[in-house]
Amino acid sequence: MDVITTFQKSADATAAIAHGIRPEQFNNPTPCPEWNVQDLINHLIGSLEYFKARGLGQDSGPPQPASPTPYDETIKRLEATAMATAAAWRRPGALEQTINTGAGEMPGAAMANLALSEMLTHTWDLARATGQQMSADEVDVNGVLAGMKQTLKPEARQPGFAPEMQAPNEASPIDRLAAFLGRQPWSGTPT
Repeated sequence: MDVITTFQKSADATAAIAHGIRPEQFNNPTPCPEWNVQDLINHLIGSLEYFKARGLGQDSGPPQPASPTPYDETIKRLEATAMATAAAWRRPGALEQTINTGAGEMPGAAMANLALSEMLTHTWDLARATGQQMSADEVDVNGVLAGMKQTLKPEARQPGFAPEMQAPNEASPIDRLAAFLGRQPWSGTPT
């Protein structure tokens, strides 16, 4: 997988979904039961800030959600943070670094794959919560999914990840990633 290209195309997909969110949708439920749309955006911004720092080779505490801001500022911040995260991982040596996560060391390439999974899956969540279709056809979602299958073992799923769901054979790559991370993309109701 070309991580640099995948990051940029994922950030572009995130920006497109962000621009499709309307102010009145901020209170919509999402596939993440504990968060509405605004909560999920703030979580995603905080997570991407964390992954951006790690891509830049900077120490970072655990991810913290962004503070709520007015609609226009929130949308701009989500787009800017997605783009800045993609740029951070273009830094020479970012993928080759070893990152101390506090729970152990992780290769930069594995951390980059986690960041991509976070960006893509929560963008999928936002699209679903706001009635949008996420365009991920140009993103190497299969590469991200393969990396997650290597990294996320069943015993490490709790508390951050729901059990894997089985996606239908005809599911798109982004829907298969969502299913691997515990979503039911083929049902009428979010999980």
